Amino acid sequence: MLRERLYNLICTTLQGDYVTYDDTSRLTSVFSEQLGLSQELASKLLNQYFRGRYISGETARNLANLIYENLVQMNLDSQLDEYARALKKRRIDSLAREIDSELCRTIRGGYVSYTRAERAAQSFSRTIKIPYEFAYRIMLDYARGKYCSYDAASYYSQMMAERIISKYEIIQIFKKEQYQELSRLKKNKLLQEMKLTQRLKKKTRIATATFLKKKKNQKKKQKKKQRRKPKKNKRRKPKKNKRKKPK
Repeated sequence: MLRERLYNLICTTLQGDYVTYDDTSRLTSVFSEQLGLSQELASKLLNQYFRGRYISGETARNLANLIYENLVQMNLDSQLDEYARALKKRRIDSLAREIDSELCRTIRGGYVSYTRAERAAQSFSRTIKIPYEFAYRIMLDYARGKYCSYDAASYYSQMMAERIISKYEIIQIFKKEQYQELSRLKKNKLLQEMKLTQRLKKKTRIATATFLKKKKNQKKKQKKKQRRKPKKNKRRKPKKNKRKKPK
């Protein structure tokens, strides 16, 4: 897996020492061959993530994860159309300007210790409106242990903006997919309820029609029975012949 290969390569080539400019130049071809990257991209990643840092085991693991996420995002970006890429670039540039201003205000002009990174993350979280844990993680990954000048602040702000936009775009995509899935489930449930209601209505209609038909047939039978009943023969009294008496 690329993530593990990247971690092993960092540990074997850079762990246990500070990374200088000469180290990045020397290792560009190694990273390019081992990871299947272009020379230009390998050089960019080495300078962006390693130069000027002490590489411990934990740092190696964190940087391997960061570079892996960056490569995945680059692959996703290559699938976007021209308009979508331009729109994303504008969002990143706008956010980078805000972050640059915040970094210059909080950590510029000295080496970034854990304490300074923590204070900067608190301010960063409030200003950029992202969770504190994520802001602190970004500060540790990009700024801690480095001297923050104007140029460095501008450089870090661009990388931070790219990471923030990528993370929250992925979250939005996940939320959208989750919403679509919930909508689909609700729609299916409503359809099932509608079908059940229709079946119940149909059964009720059939039952009502059957009941009325039976009732009608019963009435017809009763009428027929009444017609068949023989009438009682009443005996007629014989008429008396009233003869007129002779006068």
